[in-house]
This record gives sequence, C-alpha cells and structure tokens, in this order.
Amino acid sequence: LPSDVGLHGGQLGWRSLVECSLGIMFQGLTDQIYLLPRGGTTPQPIGMAVQDLLAAFPVVTAAVYMAADQTVRFTCNNSGGTDSMQLLYCIVEQQWVTEGPFAAPTAAAAQYQGRLVTLQGNVVRQQRASHPPAALIANAWRSGTLHPFGLGQWGKVHNYQFYGEYRGDCTLTCVATYDDLTVET
Repeated sequence: LPSDVGLHGGQLGWRSLVECSLGIMFQGLTDQIYLLPRGGTTPQPIGMAVQDLLAAFPVVTAAVYMAADQTVRFTCNNSGGTDSMQLLYCIVEQQWVTEGPFAAPTAAAAQYQGRLVTLQGNVVRQQRASHPPAALIANAWRSGTLHPFGLGQWGKVHNYQFYGEYRGDCTLTCVATYDDLTVET
C-alpha cells in the first residue's frame, strides 16, 4: 500500500501491531498511533489526543484488542524503562482513555478470559472483574476534537458526555483544557 509511514520501533515495532474491527492499528511515529482501515486504504493518524503521552512513553511493549469491551490497549514504557502507562482506544466512541502511570515498566500484555493480563516488574497482573474503592487506577478521557462535547453558542461548550463503567464509589473531577484556559469542576 502506498504510504509515508510504517511500523515504528525497529525490530520490536511489531509489538504495537494489532488487528481490531476497524482495521489494523500500529505505532507509526514516536508520538503517533495510526489506523490502516479495512479495504486497504492509506493509514490514518488517530492518536492526536495522546501524542504528548506517547512522546513521554514511546516504547510500546504490547497492543491488545479486547473484544468484550471493544477497546484496543497499548502498554507503553518511558525511554528509561522505569515507568509505564496504558493507552486505551474505545472503538465504539472512537475516543482515548489513559490509565496510569504505573511505578513499574510493562514487559508484555495479553488477553485472558476477557481480561487484560500484564507483566509488570516481574509480576503477572490480571485485570479484576470488579474493583474495591481502594484499588483505584487513575485514568482520564482524552479527545483531540470536540466530538464528545456538545456545542452551545459559538465557541462555548454546554455539556460533556463521558462513557464509562461504574466500578465503585469515587469522586469525579473534570479538567477541561482549552488553548489558553483550564477550567476544573
């Protein structure tokens, strides 16, 4: 296929390659995730909303398609191999969610019985089916477009719509960052 991008990461670039219902996703540049849509067209960049995180955690160690919740998860380490985080792409909403950072590098990841299994710091961890309140993993929704937000008057947002799964009592904080203003509610 004619394209100006390929797998990033040299001999280990295959670790970011994953097939999902949309097509094939992969890390094409240090700070960009691409989608090669079904039908063989040119790869499209879809990771603009997570470019800054991918630049800080550029080493993709695994890419896993989670069919049950329709997400693709990329496990990423920082360049020093001391910290990691997960980038999750929701196929249904076409939005990014981040989890972490974690205090250990992630060596590998796979799906087992519908749940994510990671190898972090020589410990195998399986995603829980339910989370007690004390087991909170920090996460954030990220969007590079106004797609999930309702527009009010010109240049104003009148609502935010977030999609997620309730897993226990928690406090939600919304921080909206615009070009020149940050608002926290």
